[in-house]
Amino acid sequence: MTATRNYRKFYALLKQLPGNPEKEEVVLQFTNHRTEHLSAMSNVEWAVMIARLGGVVETKGFDGNSYDIWRKRVIKSIGAWLELCCTTHNIDTIKAIACRAAQKSWFNDITISELRAIYAEFNNKQKIAKNTKSLQITN
Repeated sequence: MTATRNYRKFYALLKQLPGNPEKEEVVLQFTNHRTEHLSAMSNVEWAVMIARLGGVVETKGFDGNSYDIWRKRVIKSIGAWLELCCTTHNIDTIKAIACRAAQKSWFNDITISELRAIYAEFNNKQKIAKNTKSLQITN
């Protein structure tokens, strides 16, 4: 069974991409230069392309600094939570946790909305960890 492809969505995303790339350029990029035709793409290639293009377009309205600020907020939030849990960590550990939370394989693929959600979640986890520590009985 083949998944239905929304070609309108592709062309709408293509139209919003910075630099106005040609359809063929984009398709070649996502098929490792195997084809330049949308219909010849595999379902996996199609899904990855739409997801990545959607992420690029979603962040288009933000300047690079805003996107970078959200990445740094997420890193700080996860790092602070790990410190409360008394866990040793480094930047790779933090990025891996963020990727797992967003179900992405690469930290820079995480969209602004996903970064915001991860930031809020780990701030909430910090509050819970702080409250839990304050409830512990000390001798």
